[in-house]
Amino acid sequence: MAPSDMSGTGPQFFTGEESGFLSFAKGDLIILDHDTGEQVMNSGWANGINERTKQHGDFPTDCVYVMPTVTMPPQEIVALVTMTPDQRQDVIRLLQLRTAEPEVRAKPYTLEEFSYDYFRSPPKHTLSRVMVSKARGKDRLWSHTREPLKQALLKKILGSEELSQEACMAFIDIHVHWVGTATSPSLTIPPVLKYMGDYPSKRMRSVNELTDQIFEGALKAEPLKDEAYVQILKQLTDNHIRYSEERGWELLWLCTGLFPPSNILLPHVQRFLQSRKHCPLAIDCLQRLQKALRNGSRKYPPHLVEVEAIQHKTTQIFHKVYFPDDTDEAFEVESSTKAKDFCQNIAARLLLKSSEGFSLFVKIADKVISVPENDFFFDFVRHLTDWIKKARPIKDGVVPSLTYQVFFMKKLWTTTVPGKDPMADSIFHYYQVSCPGPLCSWGYSESCGPCQVRGPK
Repeated sequence: MAPSDMSGTGPQFFTGEESGFLSFAKGDLIILDHDTGEQVMNSGWANGINERTKQHGDFPTDCVYVMPTVTMPPQEIVALVTMTPDQRQDVIRLLQLRTAEPEVRAKPYTLEEFSYDYFRSPPKHTLSRVMVSKARGKDRLWSHTREPLKQALLKKILGSEELSQEACMAFIDIHVHWVGTATSPSLTIPPVLKYMGDYPSKRMRSVNELTDQIFEGALKAEPLKDEAYVQILKQLTDNHIRYSEERGWELLWLCTGLFPPSNILLPHVQRFLQSRKHCPLAIDCLQRLQKALRNGSRKYPPHLVEVEAIQHKTTQIFHKVYFPDDTDEAFEVESSTKAKDFCQNIAARLLLKSSEGFSLFVKIADKVISVPENDFFFDFVRHLTDWIKKARPIKDGVVPSLTYQVFFMKKLWTTTVPGKDPMADSIFHYYQVSCPGPLCSWGYSESCGPCQVRGPK
């Protein structure tokens, strides 16, 4: 035990003026004779030897601090007792900094465990190839590669030659992105490699052309959804090429906004993302994944607006919406936003009493079409633009670019009562009723000319 004032206000020393009493100063170490620490704390006096002076005698227990040890404590520990509380805290913090091991980031999760049960077997090598160290990495089917796939990764796809070929083609378009080097005419390169820049491409490709090839097959065939996920996660594993890795995260962001993986693969995708929370898009991908699980799969590949947004490091997309009174406002639209959700968000912003009877309309070329409430917004716009592009002739090999506008107007009037919702009257009802034409008076038309829509001035 050591003489101490743990609160910093008690006695600093004790002088044994009478025979048999032990003298000691603050910082001295007293070794107990026969008493235990518990006995000392429960009695007023104890007997011991002052380690510094070697004197023996009785001492008052309220002047000492009982140290819980059966061996001689180090001097550094004894010195702590003599310090003020603030001094002790400073020393303890310093010791913790010196002794604490550097924080080690958890090892990123990979698809290695998943691959044992669900990936195809790696290709067999000759003895000479096995002895080459570089060839060994090719057996790690869950890890990044710059070579095209000759077979799909998942065993469940190998039974279908058509799906397996589709998977290999998608993988190459993930890999090559406008590097500009000519490829061998006898080699088919998949989109995954192209998009990520891991494989050269001999011609310029639009971003939508690559993302379409990557995701179209998965949106048509359920087994290819898991294949799309494992291909992208594979290319993000042990990828030490910064540009390629960034493009891979863009693809994963787009993928999580289109469809979820199967229940078997889902926990592995979640663990992959959770172990990489330091990556800027990991948390957002997890959130998009949850929305995809809740809202279901999209029907069409990402719209150009979505692709360009993530390529510009933007995860929020704001869309301008026009109203009949010649005003407009910007609203956030997510990959999982359905027309009904969009309408409710607009109604809430405009302080309308209800979104009932209102609808979104897309004006493109000479068409104005109502968006079905259960359609994903970007799915509808993508379908509409693709339909019009197919109907228009391609001039000089150039596909015409189409711009569109989104309007929010009253569509159904059966329950409309003038004066019941003054805000709706002032923004919608007055202008739509006073404007001639079927779109404005009834709020809906499959097709009408641009003169029938009150757009921006």
